[in-house]
Amino acid sequence: MRFISVTLRNCRVHRELKVDFDPARTLIGGPNETGKSTLIEALHRALFLKAKGSTEHHRALNSTLHTGHPEVELAFEARGTTYVLKKRFGTAGTVTLAPSNSVSLSGDAAESELARLLSVEAGIAGKAMAVQWAHLWVWQGQAGDDPSANATAQQAGLLQRLQQMGGAAALQSALDARVAKCFSQAKEQIYTQAGKPIKGSELERAESALLLASEGLTRATERVQKLDSEAVNLDGASRTLLATTPSLHTLEQEQEALTAKDRRLGELRQIGIVQFHDANAADKWHSALALANEQILEARVNISGLEKSLKPQNEVVTRLGKEMEEAKRKAAAAEMACRTATEAVRAARLRQELASTYAQLFAAYEDYVKLHKKYGDVAKLGQDLAGLESELAKLPKVDSAKLRTLHLLEREQSNAAAALRAMATGFEVIAADYPVKAGDGFINVGEKLILTEDTEVMIGSAVRLLIQPGGGNGLAAARRTEEAARKGLQIELDALGLPSIQEAVEYNARCEEFKGRIRAAQAELAGMGAENLAEELQNAANEYNAAQAGVERLAGMIPVQETPENKVAAKALAKELEKKLSDAEAQETGAKAGRARSTEKLESATESLKEAQVETKEQCTNLTGLKAQLELRLQTHGDDVARAKALLKSQSDETTTKGLLKSTTDAITAAQPELLEGDRARIERSIKGKTDERNAAKTAIAVARAALRSDGSEDPRGALVTAKAKADSAKEHRNSVHRKAQAVTLLDKLFQEEQRHLSAQFTQPLADKISGYLQCIFGAGARAQLELENNEFTGLRLLRLGFGEAPFAFDTLSGGAKEQTAAAVRLAMAEVLADDHGGCLPIVFDDAFAYSDPDRVNQLQRMLDLAATRGLQVIVLACNPADYAGLGGRLISLNGAHRVRVASSSMDERTVMDAEELEALDDKMPAPAFVPGVKATPDQKEQFLESLRSLGGSGGNITLRANLAWDEPAYLTVKGRTASGGAH
Repeated sequence: MRFISVTLRNCRVHRELKVDFDPARTLIGGPNETGKSTLIEALHRALFLKAKGSTEHHRALNSTLHTGHPEVELAFEARGTTYVLKKRFGTAGTVTLAPSNSVSLSGDAAESELARLLSVEAGIAGKAMAVQWAHLWVWQGQAGDDPSANATAQQAGLLQRLQQMGGAAALQSALDARVAKCFSQAKEQIYTQAGKPIKGSELERAESALLLASEGLTRATERVQKLDSEAVNLDGASRTLLATTPSLHTLEQEQEALTAKDRRLGELRQIGIVQFHDANAADKWHSALALANEQILEARVNISGLEKSLKPQNEVVTRLGKEMEEAKRKAAAAEMACRTATEAVRAARLRQELASTYAQLFAAYEDYVKLHKKYGDVAKLGQDLAGLESELAKLPKVDSAKLRTLHLLEREQSNAAAALRAMATGFEVIAADYPVKAGDGFINVGEKLILTEDTEVMIGSAVRLLIQPGGGNGLAAARRTEEAARKGLQIELDALGLPSIQEAVEYNARCEEFKGRIRAAQAELAGMGAENLAEELQNAANEYNAAQAGVERLAGMIPVQETPENKVAAKALAKELEKKLSDAEAQETGAKAGRARSTEKLESATESLKEAQVETKEQCTNLTGLKAQLELRLQTHGDDVARAKALLKSQSDETTTKGLLKSTTDAITAAQPELLEGDRARIERSIKGKTDERNAAKTAIAVARAALRSDGSEDPRGALVTAKAKADSAKEHRNSVHRKAQAVTLLDKLFQEEQRHLSAQFTQPLADKISGYLQCIFGAGARAQLELENNEFTGLRLLRLGFGEAPFAFDTLSGGAKEQTAAAVRLAMAEVLADDHGGCLPIVFDDAFAYSDPDRVNQLQRMLDLAATRGLQVIVLACNPADYAGLGGRLISLNGAHRVRVASSSMDERTVMDAEELEALDDKMPAPAFVPGVKATPDQKEQFLESLRSLGGSGGNITLRANLAWDEPAYLTVKGRTASGGAH
């Protein structure tokens, strides 16, 4: 199967998009949100989603930008025949499938035939539909998923193809399968899946018996060991009790001596605390007197230094003041020069902006004229369409349904008349002696008469005959039927105002002709963008008027100005003035730089002066403060003589108190208080330990004596021998049963290994194809491994040269390696399955290599090219198509332009305005006051006014332009000048 082309209509962002696929390699590129995934999803839904429905998959295709139901038209080739599939999705969805060599199918027949071509089940919905052809459709974000599940989903087709490729020779025989199943079942009756014996099996019973015997042996052994232990405990506890009594007495005496020593140490510490406070007070008083003396001497030195430094500081302040005044004068001159340069730049900028605005004015006018002409064409087409609709409205409403009704009534009337004629009776006078009268008239000899109702016939005056055609009752019914049919037909014709069916047929043909012409006109209007044209024209007029207002505004701000003649001159002038503006800006930049330098110098001088003034003020303040502090300290601590006497006495008191404190401290140190606490804790701990040891010995003696007395009369060593014999017997039985179970397990393992070996041979052709693709990426020697277990493909692994002999499981690969390996598996599956689809299958990659680095992407192109060479149709979607330049495929670029909404051409929606609406809208458009380069002559003004008078004093722009036969520039200029009263 091979895709030829696909066309999308009203699918999400796509209004209408057609893509022609290359037979081998197609690259679809475009930025995000340009509808690449929408294209591929719509293609998938066309193949596998029924057209009729309202599921989430149907609604997901709907567009919020474009009206109409989603439609997909796909041309593809399958088994040598070309097909065209058309689907319109929705609750009333439709589908047609047109093969090139037979009649077209529609509805359920088309869906069934499409499912047969795709080799899938018809009518699939929901999640099952979404995963159809998952081995060929690599959706965005799923490229790194393990493809083994996709291979299993295609298991039937793959197995059939692999058998044809040579894998069938490796299949096991039926006897092998039965034997393997026998051993597998035997193992399942012995072991659980976790490898534990099954409850109730012979092995489980043997292990249970061994466990019970082992527990009995353990109990007997523990009993003998316990009695031996109690005897040993009794002897040891008795010796311990005798040894602890003298040790406790010695420890209690040492504890009393430590208590007396601790009391003496407490007394010394109380004396030391008092002496410490006395020494500390004396030290503080001496330190305070010494500090005050030093502060007085330091204050005298600081005062002398400050008085010497103030004189040069005042001289610096005077000099800096003069420098600041000079800097201020230069800064004012620089500011004036900068203002002059700024005004020059402003004038140059205004002149340049005026020239640029003139260029915009000329360009806006050209756009407006083009749109205005197109607007007139649309209006003319709208008038033609309105005329067609008017002619159609005048015709009788004879559509196809009404014509069918008339033909049906005609047939009914014709059938009723034929039935009436068949029941009529023929009457002929061959010879008569008397006058013959039938009904109200006489019949001559040789005349014939057809009687369709009861008629009285008189021969002379004596013979009267009553003739009843058809027996009477049946004829009356036929006559009533014929009359009703004729009346019904006549009513329908009268309602249409037509004398006959022939004229109805003629009017129907004329109606269809008018409708066809109307549809063509509507399609042409839609193609011209009539829906948005009015807005575009309005925007163009607004831009023109904005440019014109800009010219007038800027011209009023410039006393001397140049007026260009056209757009070229305006652009040239703007370029020339831009150069002058650049020169003026350069001069302004230089002036600003000079101003900045002058300002910086002024700020620097000002700052230096402030700093010098602040420093001088701080020194004066410090001098005053130092003098005040010196006076206060002299008043507080006295003169130099008094301070000297106080210092000598405080030093003597400090020496005496520190000597007493040292004597007490030495006595405390000699008592080793740090060891005293440890000795007390050690003795207490020892006493407690010996007491606990003696109590434990007493308890152990009591427990051992009680255990030895209460054991019983049975020989514990005899019971131990009996329990050991039972355990040995149970162990031997259990080992026998276990050996048998291990043998069954070994046979099952051997058969499973052989089956895996056969599975490897069976899947080898597929693995070889995968390996061929992998070598395009990972180099020579890269191989794939794949297993078939319980008819499921599992165990996908990758082997690479230089990475050891151990294969990498798929789940352990990096994100990029997963994408690349999965792609190789999908390509190999598609190649194997392609023979069932005419030798070709399409495979789609939707941004499938997001984790692959640029080098790997280049190698990926080799793999994709190999797949195309082997007959597959490779379709790649990428946000950066330049990455796939080496693929050599057809490039289709999506840039988002196809998303623009256009009006529908359906007869069910009104897509154009009639002529009056267009006139009214056009009249609301703001026309430019004048058109550059175009003049209005007095004759043209007179022609304009004469045309306006001929229309009764008012008329629309479209009608006036048509009457005058002027082009857009002439019409707009004359209209603007006439309205403003100007002559030029």
